[in-house]
Amino acid sequence: DALIRVAGNVTLSINATYTGSLINLRLDASGTLTSSGKAWPGDINFAGTSQTYTLADAWTVNNMRSNATTAITINGNSITINGTTTNLLNTATAATVSGTTTIILSGTGIWENTGAATLKNNLTFNSAGTITLSSTNTLIYNTGTITYTAGTIVNTSSTLSLTLATTLATSGMTWNNITIGSGLTITLSSACNLSETLTTAGTTTI
Repeated sequence: DALIRVAGNVTLSINATYTGSLINLRLDASGTLTSSGKAWPGDINFAGTSQTYTLADAWTVNNMRSNATTAITINGNSITINGTTTNLLNTATAATVSGTTTIILSGTGIWENTGAATLKNNLTFNSAGTITLSSTNTLIYNTGTITYTAGTIVNTSSTLSLTLATTLATSGMTWNNITIGSGLTITLSSACNLSETLTTAGTTTI
């Protein structure tokens, strides 16, 4: 694999053609990211520690990951993950990814994380393929909105853990297990379907 490491701003050339799914872009420090309407063919890795990234325009990538060891923030326009082996990975054991950017899963692959890694950005399932929810580690989410628009969702043995106030707009898909922390308000803007168990801790408002 080819690795490009950047500590700062990134601007893709509007006159260039980008090819090669093994070309990976690692972002080690805060910066503004400008796609110029070009899709990045490989992975994008938000790897800086306690950094803030701003998307000046919409981005499309093959895979997205974060292996930052502490919280990072991704603000601005949307980022669409559309590879044929699409992955949304939060690989640091206790890192938080947050911000105003909406993450869109539009390819085929898996949403997974490691340990207590938490996702707070708005997340949309809008795929012509199949998205698999990790059965290895609990998917920890809070603060934002999860939306289902299209796609086949494989939920076998998966668990979604909601640890702060969250909105679910996921009618049309089925979760496996959902656990909700104590004292939270969870907003359902459409029907929420489960194939297994809903677990709440303490007082919860839905």
